[in-house]
Amino acid sequence: MEKSHGAFFIWPEAFQAGVEAAGGKGWNLGRLERYGFRVPSGGVLAAVSYQSFIKENNLLEDTGKITQSVTISNIGEKPF
Repeated sequence: MEKSHGAFFIWPEAFQAGVEAAGGKGWNLGRLERYGFRVPSGGVLAAVSYQSFIKENNLLEDTGKITQSVTISNIGEKPF
């Protein structure tokens, strides 16, 4: 499989990139592949891609408000 070295896309080096870069799911998929499990072709969006999206779209304040307002009793409700 051809390697991708973009800043926002990681594969197949997700395991080597680590949890911080690939996220938990991506890292575990990379780990499964490394140990011989069959993993569907694809890739992992790097954690930095999410952070960049939030920053570029000025969503940091909104995500902070949502994080502070969600409780176990209202988890199924829409935040706004």
